[in-house]
Amino acid sequence: MKISWGEGAILIIGATIGSGIISLPAGMAMAAKTSGWWLVFIGGVINLLSLLAIIYTQHYWPDQSFIDYGARLYGKIISRLMAVLFIIYFMFEASVVIRVFTDFVSDTILEETPNYVLILVFFVAIFYFCNSGYETIKNVNLLFFVIKSFLLFLVVFFVINKWDFQNLKPYIHPEIKLTKAIFESILSYAGFGIMLYFAKDFKDLKNGIKAAIFSVFFVSFTYVGVCLVGLLVFGAETLTRMSYPSFEIIKIMNIGNVFYRLDSFLLAGWMTAIFTVVGLAIFTALLIIRKAFGLKDYRFLTAPVLLLVYFWALAPQNVGEVKEDSTVLSYWGLFLEHIFPFLLLALTLIKQRKAG
Repeated sequence: MKISWGEGAILIIGATIGSGIISLPAGMAMAAKTSGWWLVFIGGVINLLSLLAIIYTQHYWPDQSFIDYGARLYGKIISRLMAVLFIIYFMFEASVVIRVFTDFVSDTILEETPNYVLILVFFVAIFYFCNSGYETIKNVNLLFFVIKSFLLFLVVFFVINKWDFQNLKPYIHPEIKLTKAIFESILSYAGFGIMLYFAKDFKDLKNGIKAAIFSVFFVSFTYVGVCLVGLLVFGAETLTRMSYPSFEIIKIMNIGNVFYRLDSFLLAGWMTAIFTVVGLAIFTALLIIRKAFGLKDYRFLTAPVLLLVYFWALAPQNVGEVKEDSTVLSYWGLFLEHIFPFLLLALTLIKQRKAG
């Protein structure tokens, strides 16, 4: 089944925008103070280059996934090994993202509800999402994209009266930890690696490039927006002391001085973002399993995979261990979503040159 550039862009956005909406402003403020918001663009450019590497590589291997052309580049054994690494990576990503989200919900809204219940309820919905088929997944992703975009506009627009532009100065802060800030920014885009599997479905190279550019620009402006609003409302020093700065913004917003405390309503919108990140990660893992091991269908594996991810999500015993898992995931993502695509492109170009 072929997809348009718009459908591909929404897939990338759905797989990318997740927990970064809530936590990124604090991380960028810690690393770069008042300069954190514009450094997000640098991370966006680096991620765009990695995504374009995937798209350009795919152009040389029409209708083949990275498993298929990987076997021709470096052999079937290594190709299958890389497939297994991606399966583990996407499952691990899903477990970390859902755990971060449920920890947040337990800390702020549903304080009496244990994590294992929240994750279980979430995974029941994910089960039907993954087993519904490609077309339904695209439609659900589109619907949630519209919801996320609308709610993002609400948050930005209805806190304008709280903005203080003095909080943005100096624009280039003398205490910037540049490497840390860029690294933090790059990792907030994690998830676009699903295109290593789905890039084969683009109608042509032009559609793939348009999808990559649009999606990265949308994600970049979303992340810049939440970082910028966080700085405008709270200032860099206050942001560094917050665990969930975007949630604090939601708590203080009101509509026409009539509707207050819209946190539950708006967090339902954030839940759609987490749902698509986790759902697409698990769905992609299932498709890779089917492809790598020559299965006719993946649906009989959905429940076992979700059960494994469920226990992975519950394994960390405290916030410190969750952060350790997030750090491990970051390094996995750095290799699989940034270094590996360029290795594939280099090997492809070498093979094309040898072929004459």
